[in-house]
Amino acid sequence: MSVEQIYVRCTIGLNSFVIGGVYIPPNSFSNIYHIHSQTIESLVQNYPFYKFIICGDYNSPEILWDNDDCGLNFSFTSCTRAACIPGTFASNGFFQNNKNLNSHGSILDLIFCNIPFLVDKSLEPVVPIDPYHPPLNLTLPFSDHTNSLDSRHSFYNFRKTNYSNVTSFIGSYDWNTTLSTLDLETAFITLFDALHLSILKFVPKSNFWSTTYPPWFNSELKHINIQKKKAHIEYKTNPNDQNYTNFSLLRARFKYMSKKCFNEYTKHVESSLTNNPSDFWKYVKKNRASNGMPMEISHNGYVSSNKNEISDMFADMFSSVYTTNNINTTNNLPNISKFDLPNNVYFSLDDVFNGLSALKVAWTENNQQLTPGHDDGRHWYQRTTTNGTGAPVDAPATM
Repeated sequence: MSVEQIYVRCTIGLNSFVIGGVYIPPNSFSNIYHIHSQTIESLVQNYPFYKFIICGDYNSPEILWDNDDCGLNFSFTSCTRAACIPGTFASNGFFQNNKNLNSHGSILDLIFCNIPFLVDKSLEPVVPIDPYHPPLNLTLPFSDHTNSLDSRHSFYNFRKTNYSNVTSFIGSYDWNTTLSTLDLETAFITLFDALHLSILKFVPKSNFWSTTYPPWFNSELKHINIQKKKAHIEYKTNPNDQNYTNFSLLRARFKYMSKKCFNEYTKHVESSLTNNPSDFWKYVKKNRASNGMPMEISHNGYVSSNKNEISDMFADMFSSVYTTNNINTTNNLPNISKFDLPNNVYFSLDDVFNGLSALKVAWTENNQQLTPGHDDGRHWYQRTTTNGTGAPVDAPATM
């Protein structure tokens, strides 16, 4: 006898999921549950950035489930062979979201996830209803808009570049001899090949990834939070005075440090408002409430989670303040006369240098310095043209 389980990886909009289906027969031996626990541990380790939804018939009605701000809570009404299941999911940050009892007053079907979503009884089952397994409906609050940029990536960190090595490397070329026999296009290619090689050799790479922690969480506070969760799991597994004392002390320490870090962070943001306003707007953006559609709406004593009904309820709510009359959007366009653009443009090395120097330097969220359109082109140009490397661009260009 073995556990029946199947897992699928998929991407929906901005979200990557691991969705699993599990069946563990009644009265299974404890090693069957251990096999399943080991599979969950392996999946979480291999796909740390994925959202998990594990649905299955665990046949363990003796386990009572609940969730709170600290994570997954559980207790046992009798001896169980599935004691490893609650600990595995709790230690990996999962919740058990199914609270719907079957016709015998117990829960056999469990739905574990590491994201919040609504689970309720389905009103339109696709198969005949089993009294032990009521049909369930899962509502996931994710965005279906795709994003062209992945928040997890590697980038060249120009802030940590050893520009002395870059200058020496570029200056090691005999540019007068190298470029004297080349036409303009080939000279440009030769120069930028050298610049590209210097980037590969001397600019270190850094990794960037988004975090689920608030911006004021430092490494110490994160460590305390992890220790608090472990102590909570230990107390729920073995409820005694010592375990409760350990959890209580860590919880009090976490609350104190969290308040302290938050106050320090807000003071830093306020003090840097005049010098670096981008930090302030990052703080506002991170603390802005979600504008997603609520999962359930109540209006005039009627409650609904259906999207179409919610739209109708909003329309009825604001029917007295909006109009359906057509609005005249005719615009009188200004009469702009036509003119010819020049077909010849000449620029010198000084023109290029002055233009790049006038660019405003910007910073990305991953602390990479950029100018509009290109990676810190002005500073890179200044550092790499001090040893006579301006020859390839010291020529007029015709457009």
